[in-house]
Amino acid sequence: MTMVLGSLYFAINTGVWGQTCENPSTLILSSAGGSTCGTIPITVGNNTFGGGAISVTITTNGNGIANPETTDSSPFSFTYTPAAEDIGSVITITVTAINPDVDCEVVAVDYLLTVNPIPSTPTASNNGPLCAGSTLNLSTPNVTGGTFNWTGPNSFTSDLQNPSITDVTAADAGQYSVTVTVDGCTSLPGSTTVVINAIPATPTASNNGPLCAGSTLNLS
Repeated sequence: MTMVLGSLYFAINTGVWGQTCENPSTLILSSAGGSTCGTIPITVGNNTFGGGAISVTITTNGNGIANPETTDSSPFSFTYTPAAEDIGSVITITVTAINPDVDCEVVAVDYLLTVNPIPSTPTASNNGPLCAGSTLNLSTPNVTGGTFNWTGPNSFTSDLQNPSITDVTAADAGQYSVTVTVDGCTSLPGSTTVVINAIPATPTASNNGPLCAGSTLNLS
């Protein structure tokens, strides 16, 4: 018999019909499932077994690695490291309680792991070079379901896809980086370098006047 109680997913052995199970197994996982990004390992802790169970085995239908494959310690944890082939799939990790009493029904609980892809590195661009006092426009292509995070010089941050900075100064020049997050998975940062040129000082103009008609005017 299996039951769900809050975030705990557990199984209780009730024996095989017509036979007597003297010491049924119990098996409790701390969660029924979770998610990870790309090939980043995920660890599921605070799991327990008891009753007549003396150990558990951990198997998977995925292409990655489940570790450990067996343990006789309770509470216990297990780690799954996805393979590249797992990305975009839901992987089943099966934990099975081992009970030496052959009259007891086998108790097993599945943990469902969603392996989400990591978004591609976004392309970042800007409308520079700019003169001081201009408006800086930063941009990156849209990603369906994505949220954006920009960082840059002068303590700049923004969660807009295409943010702007008005009245820029030399302090706003430098490298700006953006990441995109989809389904909890964050890309590597893409970057763009902003060049801001100072406005030259107002020049001093002069001439050789006053002049008589027919003279040569010199401007400098």
